[in-house]
Amino acid sequence: MRRKMELQRRFLDPPRRTFFLFGPRGTAKTTWLRQAFPDALTIDLLQLDVARELLARPFSSATAAR
Repeated sequence: MRRKMELQRRFLDPPRRTFFLFGPRGTAKTTWLRQAFPDALTIDLLQLDVARELLARPFSSATAAR
């Protein structure tokens, strides 16, 4: 049985501009982003098709954004 984990309040104010969020796997980075910025444009560079598209056409990020 999987237990739902409670999201911990972080001691940082969300940035107001573009930023990169780095950190180890499994530390709720994606969960935090989705809750803090539900309408934000996000690009997952771990999706190989997205990364390839951006490498081939770096200025047409609209096709890679999800």
